[in-house]
Parts: sequence; structure tokens; C-alpha cells
Amino acid sequence: MDGNPSGGQATQATGPRAPTVLDQAVWSYLRQSASPHEFAQAWLALVCQFIGGVQAAALVMPDDSAGRFVPFSIWPEKAELGRDLTAATERAMAERQGVLREMAPDSGEMCLAYPYMRDERLTAVVALRMTRADEAGTRRVMRQLQWAAGWIELLDRRQALAETERERDRGRAALEVLVSMLERRDHKSAAMAVATATAAALGLERVGIGMVRRRGLKLTALSHSAELGTQLMLSKALREAMLESLDQGAPILRSTDMLAEAGEDPQVSRAHEALIRGFGAMSAFTLPLYDAGDQAVGAMTLESRHPDGIPAETRDLARGIAALVGPILHQKRLNDRPWWLRLLHAAGGVLGGLLGPSRMGLKMFVLLAGFAVLFFSTATTVFEVTAEARLEGQVQRVISAPFDGYLVEQAVRPGDRVVAGDVLAQLDDQDIRLQLLAAESELQEHRIELNAAVAAARRTDQALLQAQIDQVSAQRDLLLAQLDRSVLRAPFDGVVVSGDRSQELGSAVERGEELFIVAPLGDYRLRLMVAERDIAEMQPGQTGQVRFSAQPDEVFPFAVNRILPVAQAEGGANRFAVEALMERASTEGGATLLPGMEGIARVAVDRRLLVDVWTRDAVEWLRLFLWRWKP
Repeated sequence: MDGNPSGGQATQATGPRAPTVLDQAVWSYLRQSASPHEFAQAWLALVCQFIGGVQAAALVMPDDSAGRFVPFSIWPEKAELGRDLTAATERAMAERQGVLREMAPDSGEMCLAYPYMRDERLTAVVALRMTRADEAGTRRVMRQLQWAAGWIELLDRRQALAETERERDRGRAALEVLVSMLERRDHKSAAMAVATATAAALGLERVGIGMVRRRGLKLTALSHSAELGTQLMLSKALREAMLESLDQGAPILRSTDMLAEAGEDPQVSRAHEALIRGFGAMSAFTLPLYDAGDQAVGAMTLESRHPDGIPAETRDLARGIAALVGPILHQKRLNDRPWWLRLLHAAGGVLGGLLGPSRMGLKMFVLLAGFAVLFFSTATTVFEVTAEARLEGQVQRVISAPFDGYLVEQAVRPGDRVVAGDVLAQLDDQDIRLQLLAAESELQEHRIELNAAVAAARRTDQALLQAQIDQVSAQRDLLLAQLDRSVLRAPFDGVVVSGDRSQELGSAVERGEELFIVAPLGDYRLRLMVAERDIAEMQPGQTGQVRFSAQPDEVFPFAVNRILPVAQAEGGANRFAVEALMERASTEGGATLLPGMEGIARVAVDRRLLVDVWTRDAVEWLRLFLWRWKP
């Protein structure tokens, strides 16, 4: 077959050829190293030889560049397919199933088309014009075409793999260009790295990069050239070509071969034609560079000396590189500006947004910010110091044990209201009564003896017995007093603040041991625990309000009357006690406040700016922090 996978001539046999006589040279084209076209041509030739009786055949596959199905292989190479074979192919593509089309009865031929599917996707259609066969022969041909589907799937997979490898290579090339750019600090050296790396990766003669300036465009980098000033004419031609692309907002391709411009939209390209004519390139391709906001910030021009121009695959890779490097180059150029220019540009952008017709969000933000500044610079409020508060009685009486003894009865508990004279508790008085009875007996005995001495006129005995009587009488009076004091009574009208021995009845108590604390009703003072940072704001005479936990819905006014100059450490912080007088000791509903109630008090200091009140703690902390580290 002289290395031609098509076999050159149509097979005229009416039956299949044995596999042993198939041309081994045709099989060799199905190796991995064969190109897709050679593979398809060899496969089609083998199918036709194996089936037999085939006059003409075609393998139709999708063409990505054309966007449609086209004949990928024809057997024999210059065979005429005819309208019948084309119609059968189109019907098989539309119905996604095998199609048999009879030709003229006197022709003795028929057309058969069979589609190949992969994952519900049409990958190819094989169409045969062959000698007419009976029903059994047609089924045999269809079955043989089904068996041959594995080779078509293999070809499709090879093409997909080849496309993946090409995408990987393009991605690697774009990544290398990106890495070479990111290694540079300033935008000029980064642009030079992009131009040089792009020219090397795509095999181009020259790559130029220009960035948009306020008054036009400046050529920033030219591959393989360190000094742009020595090539003034070339620089001017490149700038004209870049401006031509930017003015039209589209890529421009110009080549000496008009066929090489296929696939690109026609644009005005006079500057590109002058660039080619004046500096020896065969093709010139310019791409606009865009920033992250899709604003044109520059252009990149590619030049090639290849007679076939710049291939579409190379142009696609150049588009990908331009999309990657455009925003980064623009950001690097912005970062290279002096700080005062960056600040001026930012201010100009904000001012332009405020005065322009758009950016309503920015306008609303500035308006609200201005209103907030005005409000916080003029709005004032009452500055108040907040502190924990506890209600205490002005006078508190401690009821203690009058002598050593035992507690036998408790009549009240903390929180109970009492009237002056009410019994609070009872101490055991049995020993006192026994001692009182003994004293009474001894006193009576001494009186009898005194009467006898008087009757006998014993003056010495009279004096001694009178002294003993006085001593026993004093002991009796002491015992009577102790007996009266064994009953603990309320000293005044009030409330029991503390003292609960209800679970300790019968226990021993010592003389002077605290048993109860009683505070008068209505005569209260408020004890505030003010933080150290706020104590300087406190002055006698200041007024405030307090809310108690037991009455959270009602406020009670008070006035500060005393500041205790001694700090108390609580919870790791110093606090100072401040005493205040309550203006009323009952709720609006008539309920009386009780000592020991706790709540939160707010003391009014003066009027200050609202922003000062809100930021006072943070500002004072910052002052101390800076003072600590001040050199």
C-alpha cells in the first residue's frame, strides 16, 4: 500500500476479507505515535477492507474550530461522497441511530450510516456507500461497525488527552511568565520580565508592552532589549500599533498572509501594517491589557517572523497571559508612585465619586459620616459615674449575749420587723433562778441572826451581820438583773438585719457574742463602691439615682454626703466607699425598703460631649499606656 493508510483503491469484493490478509502497514497507523488523521484514515481503510463491497466511505467528526461536524477521513481519499451518503450521515446524526438508505434500484448500491456515542455525546459518524446486501448482510455490516466502535472511542480519548496536554502546556507557560513577573519589585522590570518570558515561551521575534498614561501611552518594555531609547523608530511604531488596538477596544492581527488572519475579527490595522512593513516581521498581534475593573491600562504587541503567521493556539495562549499580567502590572505601576501622589489620586477618586453622577453609596456614606461628625461634636449628655450600691441603716444596734449561757429560744429571724420591747431571744435562766433562791434563803437567815443579835445587844455581831446582809442583797440584785437580761428585747422600732440561730437552739453562747443586728426603719444611708478611676469625679452634694435588684422598675434619688478616703481591694481592683443619703425609703406603692438591698447607682457629675463620655475609658487607658512607655 506504499505507506498510504487509505489503500488507494476501493475494494470491489462483495464479502469480507480474512484478517490474515489485511495489510499490516495499515494496522501500523493505529499505533500510539500515529496522528489523529492517520489513525482515522487507517481505521476507515481497515473497516472498508474487512466489510467488503464498499465503494466510498467517510468518517465525520466534530471540528472545534469550525464548530460543526466535518469529514475527518474519506476512503478512498478522493472519493465523491454524493448526496445520498451525505443525507444518510445527517439523518444518523439527527436520530442518533443507524440509518440505511436505498439508492436507485438500477445502481445496485445502498448507503449506510452509523453514529458512535460516548457518555451520551455524539463523537463520530461512519458512512458507507456499498454494494446492496440482503437483510442478513446489512445486519452483519451493522454488527461489524459496532465492533469497530472501540477504536473510535480510543481516538476520541487520544484527542481529549492531547487537548488536555496542550492546555497543561499553555498553563505552564502562562505560569512561568507570571512567576517571572512576580519576582520583580517594580513595574518596569516586571514588564520587561513578562515581555522576555512571553517571547521565549511562544517562540516570537519580539514582544512589546506599553502602559496607558494620562496623555497617551508609554512603551514600558521590549523583549531582548535593555534600552528603549536606542530604538526610537521601533518604539514609535509599537506605540502606534498599541494605540490602534486600544482605540478600537479589541485585539488586532495583521499578517503578510491573509489566510493567517482567519479566526480574528477584522479591524482597522494601518499601524500594524506599517510595523510589519518597516521592521521585517511577518505578523503582528496586539492585545489590550485590562485591570481588575475591566478598564484598559495598556497593550501587548507580539511580532513573529514565521511565514505562516501567529497560530491560533499561540494567540489563545497570549490572551491568557494578557489576562493574567494586566491587573498585576497595573497594580505594580500604582504602587511605584510616590506616597503623596497615591494620596492625591485616592483623594481625587473620592472627590470624583462625590461630585460625579454615580457612586450613590459613597455619597450616602460621606453624608452620613458628616452628619455623625456634626452630631458628635455638638451633642452633649449628662456624664454619670456608675457604681454598685448597698442599702444600710443610719444606726445599727448590735444585740449581744449579756453573759455566758445557752440559747433556748429565738423569736425573730433576719428581715422581721420588730417594735421596741419585742422579745428577740431567750437565754437559759435556770441556774440564775437557783442562785437567786439560794441568795434569798441566805438573806433571810442573816436577817434572823441580826434580830437575835439586836435582842441580845451584841453590837459587834450586829455590824458583822448587817454587812453580810448587804452583800447578799447585792448578789440578789445582780441575779435579778441577769434574770431580766436573759430575755433579749428590741431596743427600738426597726428590722432585724442579721442573726439567725434557729438551727442552733441549745448551743452555748459567750458573753459579748453578737446575736442580732437591728436597724431602724426609714432611716437609711446608701453605700456606693466607686472604682478608683472614677473617684476623682465624686464630690459631696452630687445627686444620683439607684435601682435595686428587688425593685428594678423604680428609681430612688439620693445625694452624696461623704467620701471615705480609704481604698478597699475587691476582685483585684481598688474601690472607694462613698456614702449617700436616701430621699425616701419606700416605693411608690408604699412598700418599705429594707437594709441589705443591693443595686446599681448612677451619680450625675456634669454635662459633657457625647463622644467624650463614650470614649473616656479608652482615652484614659491610652494615656496611662503612653505614659508608661514614654522615654
